[in-house]
Amino acid sequence: MADDLSAPPRLLPMVGTIPPGPTEPFGKYRLHGQIGQGGMAEVWLASLQGAAGFEKPLVLKRILPELLEKPKLVEMFIREAKISSGLQHANLVQIYELGEVDGRHYIAMEYVRGIDLYRLLFRAAVHSFEIPIPVSLHIVAEVLRGLDHAHRALGRDGRPLGLVHHDVSPSNILLSMEGSVKVVDFGVARARLDPSFGGGSFGALRGKLGYLSPEQVEGKTVDLRSDVFAAGICLYELLTRKRLFRGKTAVETLANVRAAELEPRLARHPELPDAVQAILRRALARSRDRRYQGAREFIEAIESYLFEKGHRVGARDVATVVADLLARPAEGERTGAKTGTGSIWTLASPPTQTGSIILPVPRRDRVRPSTLHVDIGNDRWIGPFSLDELRAMLTGRRLTLEQGVSVDGGPPVPAREAVQRLEQLGQGLEGSPHEVMAFDRMNASAVLARHAHEKTTGRLVVLREAAQKETSRQELWFKDGKIVRLGPASPGLPFGNSLVDRGFLTFEGSEAAAKRAGTNDLGMAPAIVRLGLMAHADVLRLVSETIDARLGSLFRNSTARAAFYTGGAPPPDPVPLDIDIIGRLSDAARRWYTLDELKAFFTRVGNPRVHLRPNALADAAPFRFQSKESRILRALDGPALPVDELISEMGDDEDTLRALLTVLFTTFQSGLLAHVTRLNPGF
Repeated sequence: MADDLSAPPRLLPMVGTIPPGPTEPFGKYRLHGQIGQGGMAEVWLASLQGAAGFEKPLVLKRILPELLEKPKLVEMFIREAKISSGLQHANLVQIYELGEVDGRHYIAMEYVRGIDLYRLLFRAAVHSFEIPIPVSLHIVAEVLRGLDHAHRALGRDGRPLGLVHHDVSPSNILLSMEGSVKVVDFGVARARLDPSFGGGSFGALRGKLGYLSPEQVEGKTVDLRSDVFAAGICLYELLTRKRLFRGKTAVETLANVRAAELEPRLARHPELPDAVQAILRRALARSRDRRYQGAREFIEAIESYLFEKGHRVGARDVATVVADLLARPAEGERTGAKTGTGSIWTLASPPTQTGSIILPVPRRDRVRPSTLHVDIGNDRWIGPFSLDELRAMLTGRRLTLEQGVSVDGGPPVPAREAVQRLEQLGQGLEGSPHEVMAFDRMNASAVLARHAHEKTTGRLVVLREAAQKETSRQELWFKDGKIVRLGPASPGLPFGNSLVDRGFLTFEGSEAAAKRAGTNDLGMAPAIVRLGLMAHADVLRLVSETIDARLGSLFRNSTARAAFYTGGAPPPDPVPLDIDIIGRLSDAARRWYTLDELKAFFTRVGNPRVHLRPNALADAAPFRFQSKESRILRALDGPALPVDELISEMGDDEDTLRALLTVLFTTFQSGLLAHVTRLNPGF
């Protein structure tokens, strides 16, 4: 099927046809199904019908009703149509009309039957499919032709508009079944006619973070060379199937873009010809003065390379790649068509048993993002994804509701359950926490290490659903990154009761110690010693056991959620503490996780290539690694190597394997280990 372009893959609507089913009238159009929804508009597959059964498929973008009372947003929507309507080029999605029905503005635009570059790269990564270098170069050259037309566009006064797209990214690049390449979505574009043109407003962060230019991140005035940089990012990702600047967090992504360090990344891809690497270096130069000074110059560099190598590339080559990948859909993904802001999935196929997927709008305030990976079978996982990306894949039916998802490297749960869990993190909490987060025994080390590194002061509350839906609660008080209180909320009785239960104290002695601890603002342990109820050495030993038990529960118990409340002072603690948690993380990895659990963790996060970050050896001193672990740590201070290869090199020596996995897990969770996911970098 991949080579027979006359027979498109299953489930794709044929050219010029509309899938059967109920429709909704909207002015002179018929709406056949909602494709997606963004922050400003909903997007529909529509048709314009005429005499003698005439029917033209198109895409209709309709402003959200709740925005009608916000004139500035309506103006922005209208501006997109005005900017795009004046651009007529084969490599730009065409705008047919800006209209209004019952007070709601809409944009009618070209319907492209095919796939966006984001999804194409997703499938290529899943199937380890290498898109030929000449085809990758041709795709980007076509993108640049569309951008060049936009950059050179003139206003009614004959002067250049100075148009900059601002959001050149794989999801805004469409590839048709016939092999054409089109740029879409000028929703954040800016031109000279725009009142916000120039200065800081023009340089504000518009577009997807991983495809910004350094000057955008720095808030500088932006020109067409920013689009050139973004096109260079797309070329790198086509050639490598790796995300170029994506970090674990938005802040890290922005830092990566601002640094624009390309050489370490190119060093990992010696398979790229020197001349192609030279093209990437020029396109992705941090200084815009050293980049290609326009899309046309970038195109000429690509064409010169293709000519010198004797490559003749055209739409048919792109169509072959598109058809090949669409014929082999990713696990859980269905074929469809794409417009600028959403995907059409299985419109020609029967609905799933669950019907439409309607998910609640996520609560974004204070929720710390989780890292999600998706199980695609055969011990293969793809990611990392954000919650928004997972939601988009579910609403687009690229994933089934029951497909396995790992939250922060934890055991897999159905995708439906993962979304519900993350959506409910902030519900039913006392007060106003600074942040809420998913908490699992597999990410406990990461949460604790972050608070230690950031030297936070406040209270971390961990809530778990116990039997009969009762909630168990554990509190950890931090001061300057160290744990100063650990245990249940009740200040004295738990420690005293445990001593009574174990025969070390009488009930009367426990009550007397608790009373003295409360009245004299002492901890329970010193009160027991001062009353002569137990020897100091025995109390210290029991305190240590209590600490280990309470810390251990963080690494033993299953799914939970946590909330962090900044500031404040803890109540007097029965066990006065000053715990440097960093020093206990390696011991936790040894004690509370089996080898199979640690290996499964790295499988779920995509078997990344890993190496130590700069200065990591010095920063690892507080971790209290054992001698064999320290030797392994030093061995990681070199080129990046895949985790599964490191594990296989250990052979059957269980002690050495345990030492390796202890080091890998501890440094990975604490941020000392740099890592790049190999199978799928997030597409």
